[in-house]
Amino acid sequence: MSNMFAIFICLCTASTHAFAQRVFLDSGHTLNHPGSIGTCGTPEVFVNDAITDKLAKLLVSSGYQISISRLLNFEAHRISTQPGRETTAELRARTEKANQFNADLFISIHHDSVGEEFLTEDPMACPGQKTLQIPLRINDNFLKQQNVGFNIFFTRDSNRQKTNGSLKLASLIGQGFIKANETPSDYHIAPIEDCDSCRFENKNLGVLSRNLLVTRTPNMPAILVEITNLKDPGMEKKSLDPNYQIMVAEIIKEAIDQYFVK
Repeated sequence: MSNMFAIFICLCTASTHAFAQRVFLDSGHTLNHPGSIGTCGTPEVFVNDAITDKLAKLLVSSGYQISISRLLNFEAHRISTQPGRETTAELRARTEKANQFNADLFISIHHDSVGEEFLTEDPMACPGQKTLQIPLRINDNFLKQQNVGFNIFFTRDSNRQKTNGSLKLASLIGQGFIKANETPSDYHIAPIEDCDSCRFENKNLGVLSRNLLVTRTPNMPAILVEITNLKDPGMEKKSLDPNYQIMVAEIIKEAIDQYFVK
C-alpha cells in the first residue's frame, strides 16, 4: 500500500491484557476539512494523523485492539489549504463507529488555535519558508495574559461511570504532559472564548469539561486532546518534529495503560 495512507487498524491480536481492551482513535478533521491552519501553513489534520499513527502502533504492539475513525494521510499536498470543520453528521458517524466497535475508550486527537481577533500579521514569523499569505500568529498582548499549550476535554453527563472514566483518563494525560514540561492552555472559558459549557475541572492539568459532540455521543469514556497550538510558530514547528510526536504518543499510551491498571 502507498504511504499515502496508514492502514486502517481494527485488530484482534493476542493480548498481554486480560480482556484485550478496545481503544477507538479519532484523528480530528479530514483532507477537505483540515481544521486549523498553522501560522506557517501546517494543516491541523496533517499533524493529527501523524500522532494518531504513532499512538496506534504503540497500542497495537502492547496488545490493545484498536479502530481508527478514518484512513490516515501523510501527503501534505493532498490537503485543502483552507481551514474548515466537519459537519455534525460526519462527526456523529465517527462516534457511531466507536459505539459499534464497542470501544472501552474514545480518544480524539487535535491541535489547537485561537480566535481570529487574537491573531496578528507577522511577515517574519516563518523565516526561510514560503507562505501563501502573510503569516498570522498569536498576538503578544494575548500571550502576556494567557497561557498557550495543551488541553484535554471531556463531557459531563448523566452517565456517571462514563463521566468519571473520562475525567480519570483526561487527568492521567494531563499529568503526563506536565511531567514533560508542557504548558496547559487557560483561555477556553468565557469571556475569552464564547463557550458557556466550558468549565475547568483541573486547571493545573489543563482538563476542562465541555459539551462537544465527539465526547458527548460515544457510549464509553471519551476525551479530546488539544496537543499544542498551531498559531504559535514555535509550537507549530515542534508539532512537525517526529521525536515530539513520538513523545506525545507515548504520554497518551502510558495514560491508557495507567487507566486500565488503577
